[in-house]
Amino acid sequence: MKQRCLNPNTLDFSYYGGRGIKVCERWMKYENFFADMGEPPTGKQLDRVDNDKNYEPDNCKWVTRKQNCRNRRSNLLLTYKGKTQSAVEWSEELDIKAATIRIRKAKGKTDAEALGANASQRSLSLLAYYAKKRKLEP
Repeated sequence: MKQRCLNPNTLDFSYYGGRGIKVCERWMKYENFFADMGEPPTGKQLDRVDNDKNYEPDNCKWVTRKQNCRNRRSNLLLTYKGKTQSAVEWSEELDIKAATIRIRKAKGKTDAEALGANASQRSLSLLAYYAKKRKLEP
């Protein structure tokens, strides 16, 4: 966290300190960080809730590596029926390849269209097709 934000020689500095992400003054002392965040749970990583805000108590939490990867600025986010998720998360939920969702978006499709079910495109059985279509009905 400190290296990313304070050391311009760090590989990822441009994505953190280089774009204005800071570590709150309180956390410059490890004892304060530890008091606020506690012992890192096994298998968890520090993550910022809002990637455009600083490392500070109200914006940090412990998450799994998988959760951390899904909270990147580079993720393609799609919103459908008031629910916003990454292309990968929609892919898992709807059984559509994430690449298919990205390609549809690159072709100018709306979020709903990019997530739409099409049996011939995805080689789904008729039963699976209708099950997925029900999930996406407007």
